Amino acid sequence: MSSEVHVTDTRNSADRFRSFSSADFLLPEGKEENWRFTPMESLKEVLSSSAVFSHPSEEVEGVDITVVSSGDDRIGKAGAPDDILGAIAWEKAQSRNLLKITSDQCEDTFVRVDLEKGLYAHHLCVDVQERASGTVVMTYGGDATLANTVEILVGEAAELTIVSIHNGKPDMKMMSSHRIKAAKNAVVRYVCITLDGGFVRVNTAVEFEGSGADVTLLGAYITNEHQHHEHRLFVNHQEPDCTSLVTYKGALQGDNAHAVWVGDVLIGSQATQTKTYELNRNLVLSEGPRVDSIPNLEIETGKIQGAGHASATGRFDDEMLFYLQSRGLTEENARKLVVRGFFAEMIEHIGVPAVQEKLMGIIEEKLNLHAENNEVIGGE
Repeated sequence: MSSEVHVTDTRNSADRFRSFSSADFLLPEGKEENWRFTPMESLKEVLSSSAVFSHPSEEVEGVDITVVSSGDDRIGKAGAPDDILGAIAWEKAQSRNLLKITSDQCEDTFVRVDLEKGLYAHHLCVDVQERASGTVVMTYGGDATLANTVEILVGEAAELTIVSIHNGKPDMKMMSSHRIKAAKNAVVRYVCITLDGGFVRVNTAVEFEGSGADVTLLGAYITNEHQHHEHRLFVNHQEPDCTSLVTYKGALQGDNAHAVWVGDVLIGSQATQTKTYELNRNLVLSEGPRVDSIPNLEIETGKIQGAGHASATGRFDDEMLFYLQSRGLTEENARKLVVRGFFAEMIEHIGVPAVQEKLMGIIEEKLNLHAENNEVIGGE
């Protein structure tokens, strides 16, 4: 940990400053590159030096979670946060939860954090041991303000599917720092689903610790009137023969609905034979939403298998809507079917049927709810 004061953003992603101490970061003003899309009013309570944080309790199915101290050498291995919100979540968590998955422990684990109004800090470390495999589903709900940090350690030749679902009430504010380290030949499927909550900002950082690792990052968000959903990713390739594939999709409707997606991928000079691609697609369902989608790719070696990125934001396909209505569907059902298909294509890439079914069920429930309220999918 450092006692120096640093600026939170840099011109080169390789130079990102990181620290476990919030005092090492300048307080953001909203003009910095890392904060220029974020409504700073939503952060005042968390950034206040006098703020008092509580520790949330969680419901866990499938496996025990161990409570560890802040000085335990089993945590902190995923590296320090790269912004002040992640550092605050690290500092303010009154207890830390360690979830270890070993080769003889394969039950799916469900962690649910459902909070009433208040200010909370939460820390979870998921440690998948060498050659082990497992699935972890984290669900966050309620109407509290939550600063959250999740460490994800995936050992050599291990496999992990980890899902983070943000489905709170309209007043929920959630700031999450997810940090992933993938060892040699590890396989990681990371899924980030944001379906509700007035303010949600998720920073996801990936580092490779050995060759042959394969990381898939999938995301979906439904952003409604007066909601701000922000997803930022940094994939740091410094090892050879690794793969990263990123696909995030969002649907927006309503006045002042604002979605932000920033995807940074760095291929270092030693990361030969890297294969990477990042895609962000946004479907705008009405007048009023705003989308900021920024893919960035830095390449420091020419010896790669392939690298690319794409970003697209478009309105609802009226021709598709007309076609479906000509086949007997109502406009409302036609809209729901198109949006369902928009997300289903991405969900199918997860590769775990039980998780796919659960996520599609949650998304369909959300779509039906908004159809009834005429918020997301309903007609004029």
